[in-house]
Amino acid sequence: MVERRFRHMLVSDEASGLLGLVSQRDILAAAHSAELRIESDDERPISELMHRSVVTVRPDCCAAEAARYMLSSKHSCLPVVDHGGEL
Repeated sequence: MVERRFRHMLVSDEASGLLGLVSQRDILAAAHSAELRIESDDERPISELMHRSVVTVRPDCCAAEAARYMLSSKHSCLPVVDHGGEL
C-alpha cells in the first residue's frame, strides 16, 4: 500500500461485488495490537481486518454531495458502485 501510495483497498468478490474495505490505518493498528499482531509471515485473510459495512455512492451522485458527506462523516474513502452493488 505504501509503495503504490494507496490508503484504502476495496475487497471484492469474483463478480466485482464490494465485500469490504481495509485501510492503511487498519493494518498499522493491527500490526501494533497485542491481539491482532501481524508478523511478516502472517497468512491471515484480509477479511479479518476489513470493514464489512461500507458506505458507497452511485455513479450519478454529484461530486459536491459526495464531498459534503465525506467532510461531515470524516470518511476518507467513498467507493462508487452501480445499482447492482458492483464496483
